[in-house]
Amino acid sequence: MMLKQIMVTLLIPLLLLLPGCWDGNEPERMVYLHGMGVDYKNGHYIVYLQIINVGKLAKSESGGGGEPAQVEIGHASGESIDQAIFNLYKSTQRRVFWGHLSFVVMTEAALKQGINPVIDLMDRYRETRYRIWMFGTKGSGKHTSSLRDILLSLPMIEFSTALNKVSEPYNNYNQSSFIRPINMRELIMQLDEPGHDAIIPTVSMTKNTWESNDKPRSAIKVDGVTIITPKQFKGFLHGNETAGMRWMTKKSKRNELIIKKNGKSIAGLVIEKTNVHIHPRISGKTVQFDIKIKTKATINEFDQNNDIDFLQKQASQIIEKEVQHTYQKALELHADVYQLSETLYKREIKTWKQIEKNGAIPLSNDSITVHAEVFITDSGKQLPLQTIE
Repeated sequence: MMLKQIMVTLLIPLLLLLPGCWDGNEPERMVYLHGMGVDYKNGHYIVYLQIINVGKLAKSESGGGGEPAQVEIGHASGESIDQAIFNLYKSTQRRVFWGHLSFVVMTEAALKQGINPVIDLMDRYRETRYRIWMFGTKGSGKHTSSLRDILLSLPMIEFSTALNKVSEPYNNYNQSSFIRPINMRELIMQLDEPGHDAIIPTVSMTKNTWESNDKPRSAIKVDGVTIITPKQFKGFLHGNETAGMRWMTKKSKRNELIIKKNGKSIAGLVIEKTNVHIHPRISGKTVQFDIKIKTKATINEFDQNNDIDFLQKQASQIIEKEVQHTYQKALELHADVYQLSETLYKREIKTWKQIEKNGAIPLSNDSITVHAEVFITDSGKQLPLQTIE
């Protein structure tokens, strides 16, 4: 008995030292931030916060029934992004949790103020993660409806609101690798590299592409790229202007290539593996870059009046033209879209130090040569490759 009393006496002070949950936040009593939009107008930032009900995610992700997906957004303005967020806090009914923030979309007007304010805020706040997907959008100023539409967009067939184009971009990129997504961690790395040019996807809303119960509906689409530096917005590349970028990354998973003859489509190829090598050639203070691209392709559509060698040659020429075209369009924006300055820095740092200015190197129309090779390895499931050669 005496021993029990001694033990209780010793345990009571120890219990007082145990951490408690007095300052904890109950999950069901918070609202969860999923997306953020940033605009700029009349000297003030306008911040949009997208809130989702995480309690409904499990049912919608598993294909279960239940209530339809729902998205709500709130917005407020301020002289800084942080001030705009705190002004919005005044009308939020619960504590906002930032740990599930999935994406940030910035308008052209906001990007022209520099991306550093957003990066700095996300980087400092303890709840945010580095895997936040970054996007730009053309709409800005009085045309903020495009930003609102993106944040209010619901996925198709009542999928979870966490499974749309901007919150889970790699799911679609693995099937069609047109523009590679970039998260905040990768963006910071690009901005810190020589040249300081970073590339983020540009999104907008497409109309009259999809229908639901005989009614047209809008959907988010990636339609180009935004080129920025830590303090400068350089501009947009749209549509076919960006086509060459898909051949300049080893992370590209799957791309379509249409072969035409006399203006008529004769074959559809799917490019599934891409290897890129950039070799700088130095002559004094002049640098040229030899770009070699090797890809493997399969045939989706085929007119058997043409042979495989012809398709491979035509596909190679198309890739070379697209890489050159994107490069030329980026030069018009004074942008190093293929990060050639970084390549020279890593390969020939002495030459880079001699010719660089603020991290960038002089580039011209003749600074690159492109050689592509396409190897068709599979003709699809209907005919073996040797049958059509």
